[in-house]
Amino acid sequence: MEYDGTLLGMGNPLLDISAVVDQDFLNKYDIKPNNAILAEDKHLPMYDEMSAKPTVEYIAGGATQNSIRVAQWMLPFPGATSYMGSVGKDKYGEEMKKNAKDAGVNVHYYEDETAPTGTCAVCVLDGERSLVANLSAANCYKVDHLKKPENWALVEKAKFYYIAGFFLTVSPESIQLVAEHAAANNKIFLMNLSAPFICEFFRDPQEKALPYMDFVFGNETEARTFSKVHGWETDNVEEIALKISQWPKASGTHKRITVITQGADPVVVAEDGKVKLFPVIPLPKEKLVDTNGAGDAFVGGFLSQLVQGKPIADCVRAVLAFLVTYTWVHGIVFLQVLDNVLGNYRSIFRTAWEGSNLGLRRLSGFVLMRWAVRDVLAQLLGIWVFGEIEDQYAFFNVFVRMKLMPFSDVAPWVKGYEKESVCFIVSWLLVELVVGFIFAVDSWVSIVDSRKSGREVVKEGCHLLGIMVYPAIGIKCWEVVICGWCTRWILGRLFGEVFALAFQSAMEVYFMVAWLTFYLAARYNDASSVGRTFGRRELEGFLEGVR
Repeated sequence: MEYDGTLLGMGNPLLDISAVVDQDFLNKYDIKPNNAILAEDKHLPMYDEMSAKPTVEYIAGGATQNSIRVAQWMLPFPGATSYMGSVGKDKYGEEMKKNAKDAGVNVHYYEDETAPTGTCAVCVLDGERSLVANLSAANCYKVDHLKKPENWALVEKAKFYYIAGFFLTVSPESIQLVAEHAAANNKIFLMNLSAPFICEFFRDPQEKALPYMDFVFGNETEARTFSKVHGWETDNVEEIALKISQWPKASGTHKRITVITQGADPVVVAEDGKVKLFPVIPLPKEKLVDTNGAGDAFVGGFLSQLVQGKPIADCVRAVLAFLVTYTWVHGIVFLQVLDNVLGNYRSIFRTAWEGSNLGLRRLSGFVLMRWAVRDVLAQLLGIWVFGEIEDQYAFFNVFVRMKLMPFSDVAPWVKGYEKESVCFIVSWLLVELVVGFIFAVDSWVSIVDSRKSGREVVKEGCHLLGIMVYPAIGIKCWEVVICGWCTRWILGRLFGEVFALAFQSAMEVYFMVAWLTFYLAARYNDASSVGRTFGRRELEGFLEGVR
């Protein structure tokens, strides 16, 4: 799948002015805790007052832009996200552009010459946040900007569209244009309820867009407001989520899924007439700094998985499927090679059945052990190389990618730490080469004698490698070159990803045969060195022992 520009966001880009405040401050400006409103004249002085606070922070934000940045941060594909919105021609607008591009997001801002870049006061009290948005230039987006060829090209390239409900206050025409394009082209359109006032005062444009929504996000307060506005007479979040999911759709290609967060309470997901609850990991209040952007980050993480077509449950199933397939193929190769050497006949169906059972019985524990070793080494190497990173978000990103490395080609890359990133990747390739070499024949040792412990399997494998070390190094070098990510990248560019995957899958089976042949030759040399024989009787004993 091509991920370049696959996710497009549209919204109100705002510069967040974030500071810790007290209850008196909220009372002074008539602000409710954990709420989001648009600024009125009475709120305008608060921006300067917050800027003077010692705890103030400036963050390039806005609900949709936050989610798109998080999605790009979590995706291993550069250039996967794009974003459109309106900023002013001022220093804050330039800062916004710089921050977005540093995050890897391809931004196409409309630059308004009459209004300053929008700001949002983020008032943090007891770990919760209240938002007061002064849209300014963000309120000036024009649908004509979207229709420009260079901008509409982003719409045509994208396969997923995410727009926060706040954009209904600015350019509902743009929302409708993108929504209709998504429905007509079998693409995914997602929106967020965003705030209670959106459900109350922008009901008409929200209802106009709702039939096109394939995913609807929100929190429990927004969901209950939506229910009240539509006269549903229920405060039950599960019932509300189900009703939203069953709202008529403009396109029947995709079912609608409603996702409602509830702070520390379980996430509610409604689809296909059913409701599922997903518990969250509770965080002690003393460890909660603030919740600003928490909902945006949740959506961003969700989007990063959705655009890859790999929800967490599917990822787990994929790992288990690989484990089963890997063990099956080893068992089948073992029986087929020994039958060929001995001149035995076994039907292809019998070989597949008995070989897959053999591999699954004898190799499952060994495969998991090897993964565990690679996982530990990846994390230790990562702590050694990246241990000085002070940015906790960047460190978390690195940690997640290190956890994935034993199972994928994803590698950590941290902007601002390019030297450390290169050091890690080179070191990991060397570690992977050594680990792969040490475990090269251990799968065959495990199949032949299941009574050996993990330590004994590795010990015997190293002993056999030492007997024929130069041929072993040669096989491993060729395997690394032919089955490595570099060759896959080249083949993918020249002949396509399907060919690259098929070719390397075939070559992996070839090297399984090569290592089994090496194992048998090493056993022969080992037996000859102490005056023992290793021939037909021993091979027949192998087959007898694995039944």
